[in-house]
Amino acid sequence: MERHVSDTVHFESARFAQQLFNNESRNLAALQSELGVSATVRDGWIKLEGPPDSVQHARELFLVLSDSLKSGGAVRNRTPSAQILEIKRSPVACRVMAAFWPLA
Repeated sequence: MERHVSDTVHFESARFAQQLFNNESRNLAALQSELGVSATVRDGWIKLEGPPDSVQHARELFLVLSDSLKSGGAVRNRTPSAQILEIKRSPVACRVMAAFWPLA
């Protein structure tokens, strides 16, 4: 059985944390299906659980999205962006980011 880890990423508010996945539960479900990471969202934090490498990819994804939102970007469900693919070199993280959270 593969070892699982847990990591909690904190943000400034519950609203901000929800913006990171466009307040769409299907985007969180994509973490489970694509990375094997479950995500629980509460009052300004996102708890990630799964295989260590996958949890790290998910953490990086949320941090990249956080930085983008703080600099005026928008999180969308569609329109893949080459900018996202350049930010992350991990094929799995890039696939999830391009498919579900490309930035405008």
